[in-house]
Amino acid sequence: MTIIRFYLASKDRNGEDISPEKLEFWRNTVEKAFALKFGGFTEFETTGGYLNQKGCLIVEKTLVIESHTEKFSNLDSVALKYWAYAVKCDLRQETVMIQAIETEKTEFV
Repeated sequence: MTIIRFYLASKDRNGEDISPEKLEFWRNTVEKAFALKFGGFTEFETTGGYLNQKGCLIVEKTLVIESHTEKFSNLDSVALKYWAYAVKCDLRQETVMIQAIETEKTEFV
């Protein structure tokens, strides 16, 4: 089982808020892609932070969109990286975090 996570942060690389419309567009895009490819998604909000290239601490709300699959292929990995790169460019972000975590067992009861 693989847990896939996509982190959608709310600030650009300069610490400026990203417009709600742009965030909602990318949120809907990733949600739909996860639902189509993996059958659904779960999302939760958290807070994250980092030092940007200018040395400024950026603290931001971050939406984590996650899904699970038994079959995570190299093509899925490429697609995930493509979405992350598109978000990074469009939202002028320093980086976009994605994860594919291998786990032995996930149960749905």
